[in-house]
Amino acid sequence: MAESDDALVRAIKDQDVDGVRAALAAGADPGRRVQPQGGSVLALAAATGDAGIVGLLLAAGADPDDPGDGGAGGYLLDPPLYCAAVSGSADAVRLLLAAGADPTIPGPDRPVVAAASSVEALRALLEAGADPDPPVTGPAWFDADSVPDDGDGFNLVAPVGYEIAGNPDVPTDERVQMLRVLVDHGGRLSGPEGSGGALEFAARSADPEAVALLLDAGADPRATPGLVAAACWGPGGTPGSAAVIDLLVAAGGDVEVANEHGHRPLQLALQPYDEDLGTDVSAGFQPDAAIALLRHGASIDITVPDGRRPLHVAVAEREPEVVAALLAAGADPTEPDASGRSALVLAADLVDDAERTVATSGTSSAEESARYWADLHLPAARRCLALLTEAAPR
Repeated sequence: MAESDDALVRAIKDQDVDGVRAALAAGADPGRRVQPQGGSVLALAAATGDAGIVGLLLAAGADPDDPGDGGAGGYLLDPPLYCAAVSGSADAVRLLLAAGADPTIPGPDRPVVAAASSVEALRALLEAGADPDPPVTGPAWFDADSVPDDGDGFNLVAPVGYEIAGNPDVPTDERVQMLRVLVDHGGRLSGPEGSGGALEFAARSADPEAVALLLDAGADPRATPGLVAAACWGPGGTPGSAAVIDLLVAAGGDVEVANEHGHRPLQLALQPYDEDLGTDVSAGFQPDAAIALLRHGASIDITVPDGRRPLHVAVAEREPEVVAALLAAGADPTEPDASGRSALVLAADLVDDAERTVATSGTSSAEESARYWADLHLPAARRCLALLTEAAPR
């Protein structure tokens, strides 16, 4: 690399506008690569967000869409427009667009997704023709026929609306502005189940703040009939799922509508993880979500996907709060399951087993472990038994 090229790279890294100007005047190549990545100096400048340096390189003939030429890898191999969008510099984005940069050019994702932290950068991209709903390559629960998959069923690209609403590093008022800009340019915040809508993504991610922002911006939960069920899909016990359910129901979401697999929200909330059923059905038992659904009137006349009745599941999971909510909704503690055992008998058996283990376990490591877990769960099992005994017909 010529001395002037070395000076150019140093000046860009130091954000030294005068140094960049001097290096270019001395003959530095605005299309040179930065080693070892092999990325372009324009991408390096765009990543700093320094619009003055970006403008000097473009004026000297740098290619606004220069993707670099491979090498060891890294963000400098991304297109300059993507790098500028990540930096949040609306001025750098505008300069690149004015020089002919393609607003739809892919990097790790589209520039419009990367610009989810800057109102003006997002606006500039959309006004230049960027797609407000670029293809989503997200979790495998999106429709495989309409959503590209990276082969692993998951990668980093979420809907633009969720990238905005779910970004806690951006002040709330700015996120609201960005969502409005997105909608004004045809962005879709909600849609059919599995279509990659931002509201569905936020619901499945158990992100109540993002859900609230999307609803305020006009997202309609009724456009995704199984949306409340989607909110019960996330990993078991995910904080926020109950709050998401409350928000969706208040906006018109239905606690009885099944998801694409035919499972209703309460079935999904109550079903513990089961390897045989898979995560599409059994992401994990979610007591807070179950209680929220019952509070909103969800029917208890169901069986969970593994064939058990709701009260039996709550007892087996030793969740007295869920047992109490089910009893308040009319569950019968004496109703038998498929094996003929009632929830009341199940609770009594669990208490007896735990008390026996605590009282009789020996000193081996396995026995000590069994005693530890029995002692840990015994208070909750006793509470379940007391609730069921009190509710049972005399």
